[in-house]
Amino acid sequence: PVDEAELAAGRKAPPGALMVDPLQQPTRGVTLQENESLVETDTGYWSLNAKEASDPDANNGRAQIRGSGDKNGNHGRTWTGPYSPGRYQFSVRLKLKDEQNPPRLQTAKIAMVEMFYGKGIGHPDVLLSSDEKTPPERKLVIDGKYHYYDFDVDLNYHSLLHVWISSGSENPEGNSLYCDHFIARQLERYTDDQLVKLTPPPPKPEGLRTPEGKSPKKILHVRGQYWQLYNVEGQFKESTGVYELPEKYEDLYNYDAVVISGTSPQAKLEVRQMLNDFVNDGGRLVVLGGPWSLGQGNFPGTMLEKILPFEILKAQTTKEIIPCDPPLLLGTKPGTPYDDKPTLFWRHQLPLKQGAEVLAYAGDIPVAASSNSGKGSVAVFTGTVLGEEKKGELPFWKSKFWPILLNRMIKNTTN
Repeated sequence: PVDEAELAAGRKAPPGALMVDPLQQPTRGVTLQENESLVETDTGYWSLNAKEASDPDANNGRAQIRGSGDKNGNHGRTWTGPYSPGRYQFSVRLKLKDEQNPPRLQTAKIAMVEMFYGKGIGHPDVLLSSDEKTPPERKLVIDGKYHYYDFDVDLNYHSLLHVWISSGSENPEGNSLYCDHFIARQLERYTDDQLVKLTPPPPKPEGLRTPEGKSPKKILHVRGQYWQLYNVEGQFKESTGVYELPEKYEDLYNYDAVVISGTSPQAKLEVRQMLNDFVNDGGRLVVLGGPWSLGQGNFPGTMLEKILPFEILKAQTTKEIIPCDPPLLLGTKPGTPYDDKPTLFWRHQLPLKQGAEVLAYAGDIPVAASSNSGKGSVAVFTGTVLGEEKKGELPFWKSKFWPILLNRMIKNTTN
């Protein structure tokens, strides 16, 4: 049965990290910084044949192990992330034991493969050894205690990461290696300006149709989580629903407006470049908030972030969407709700950029705005369709006001 008190407390709590295993117990004894994420390696996982064992020294009481008598062991984690492009430091927590003194030679190799839309990008192996000749930063310590071993990795794509750790000992009786977890620490997030120099996208073809974003007749709707509640396709019969943007200029430029509901463009530089060109050439872009949108999606550090009417302060996945406590009422003027009192329960906490035109308020807070970019324009709704109404409350997506605001953002008219 549901504990109503816990349910009520959860509705008011910050949403927490999105990229977590809901069945994974929380990690104890580790305090993470905002630029850090922790990946447990306490059991075997799909495509990784790892042995596990209880270990009171491990943060969650379990670790992957190469046990006494085994010459080789497998450790790590597959399909971790996603990680945004940038420069990272990884720290792997290992413990090595040996019953003999002096201890015998043990080794470990860390192999990483970056996965980007089915493409595997290998990174140089990291070799660790307890040999006395090994450089200090790569020397394994055999003392029965956990130590972190650091190495740097550059990721040029918004990708998932396989981390395979193989350990070994030629004389394994009485010695073992334990792998507790690893921490990914982003030292620098690469912007699109940097990525364009590293991997330039294809040039825009000539002779393209000019999008008519000022008076759109053809609308492309990118469906994200809970897209049905926004009712874009129900209100605009001339819209076409898809789950990702086209990847050819000719296909995108067939439309006049693009609406992205609760999600982000796919994490490809060439797609972001194409959408940016679409807007600057006269198209209209509309972004509707949600768990995978704006600062919680693929917008931070990109060329698309620059043309939004709201400012994304930094890449964050835990604090941008906040509960409205109490719920806020929507209207076209500050503190003046629409007649049927449309109610907002959760919203993106983003400041308005200077020069943006406010289209709607939640209480006194700008929640919808637009701005121009090149020959086109961008409109953003920082509300979300998250939350549940109580008796007497009308969710904004069920209100008479929502179709009016949606029309204003997409068609640029109040009709």
